[in-house]
Amino acid sequence: MGEAFVHSVAVGKDNVVYFGTRKSGLFSYDPKIKARKNYLTSNSELVSSRYLHDLITDRNNRLWISSGSGISAFDLTSQRFVKNYLPKDGFKAVFKVTLDENGRLWTTSENDGVKCIDTKTLKVLPGISKQDWLLSNTIEYVVADKSEKLWISTHRGLCVCDLKRKSVLLFDSKNGLNNNHIQGASFVLKNGNYVRGF
Repeated sequence: MGEAFVHSVAVGKDNVVYFGTRKSGLFSYDPKIKARKNYLTSNSELVSSRYLHDLITDRNNRLWISSGSGISAFDLTSQRFVKNYLPKDGFKAVFKVTLDENGRLWTTSENDGVKCIDTKTLKVLPGISKQDWLLSNTIEYVVADKSEKLWISTHRGLCVCDLKRKSVLLFDSKNGLNNNHIQGASFVLKNGNYVRGF
């Protein structure tokens, strides 16, 4: 990959490893045959073929690729791009993505709240914004846990959305956070605990 800065990594069902880079687009490495592939080509269908933010694989064997100008769905079986979600579709800069237990893909945005896509039908579903209950529409991280909760890091605190019960908990510096502006990485452990960096 030369001088490419690896921003994200995902593994497909066939154990092929995919790398999203900051300057050189998408790469894959197949450990079985020790082969590397660069998807950065002049006719690439990737939304933003050079600056990629996050990668995740779904149960339909698709790789979701987020970038500074939208998000792409890539079918790992056929090795073809099946759908692009562009700024005109409401997807501008997409930094982080997560999958919930029902196969819905949730994405962050610069100032539009959290967006949602059904990974089976590829349809855009209603998202969540400040108009609903978010503390801010500027989202740094979104993480789904196994109990159908979304942990959403914003510039004004942490929002925990229970998708099953349709309830929300809000945390900021008034009730325990050392800082309202949450920028660090977030992760949900197997025991359900939420951890984040600062």
